[in-house]
Amino acid sequence: MIELTDLEKKVLHSSRDNEYGDPAEDPVWVFSIIKNSGIESSKARGVISSLAKKGLAFVDDYEGNGKADDMVFSLTPLGVEMSGG
Repeated sequence: MIELTDLEKKVLHSSRDNEYGDPAEDPVWVFSIIKNSGIESSKARGVISSLAKKGLAFVDDYEGNGKADDMVFSLTPLGVEMSGG
């Protein structure tokens, strides 16, 4: 089983409830995931990166410009399971 930090759990759970949809079904904007998590943005980006490294999420550069605000976030099947859903 993958061990998660409290912040990783918070991002996973809060990612499922945002105005752009459910990352279990379709990619959503990283800025929305950060906003909904309530975690300071630089710290939240690190948490999102950690989730991707653990195979729980995908992060993709939607517009190919390398800006964090233009990236999208989606959950892997394991990420969906671990997010409670």
